[in-house]
Amino acid sequence: MKKFITLLLLCLTLNAFSQSEALKKIRERNRQANYIIVAFEQIKENKRMPKPMISNGQFRYAKGKGLIWEVLVPFPSRALLVDDAVYIEHDGQWQRDENDPMNHLAGEVLSELLSGDWQQLDEAFEERASEVSANGDWRVTLQTTNSWLAKSIDHIVLAGNANLEQVAVYGRKGNVSRLKFNGFLYQNTPLTAEQEREFDHH
Repeated sequence: MKKFITLLLLCLTLNAFSQSEALKKIRERNRQANYIIVAFEQIKENKRMPKPMISNGQFRYAKGKGLIWEVLVPFPSRALLVDDAVYIEHDGQWQRDENDPMNHLAGEVLSELLSGDWQQLDEAFEERASEVSANGDWRVTLQTTNSWLAKSIDHIVLAGNANLEQVAVYGRKGNVSRLKFNGFLYQNTPLTAEQEREFDHH
């Protein structure tokens, strides 16, 4: 899964769209940060549900540590994404979880984008469309080309302006998971001891 996310991001770095000043600034800003906090709204659409499921919360990303996905509304919960694993908090303890691959995928996409560590290209995705408006809004659609991934994921859409504002993962069965972001906070100084403990899943 980690390799897959790396490949996704490389598709961004090696096309003309990704050479825009906005995306370069996002990448450099994220590379310099050791700790990033951003509020989110998630909208999950599933053909089996009569209406979308909406949740709100906060992401906390620490370089080299992982991503904490904290839902505040409607049902408080916390998940920790570390490398290829997902942990769910139960009674103050992190327990490994194998459910909800769409959430896992969306979380890994965000982790890699926040890290600013966009490495070399491999052939897992191809750019299907990209747009840049006069006011700097940008949007790129990436189509899955990897046969294994294509069994569950059709395409991914990234959008934003000065910051990444939305990640949408479109499943092969019609499921969609959209993440919208607001209020990025960046910390370039080393993590505090308390911040380090947040990501301790052992």
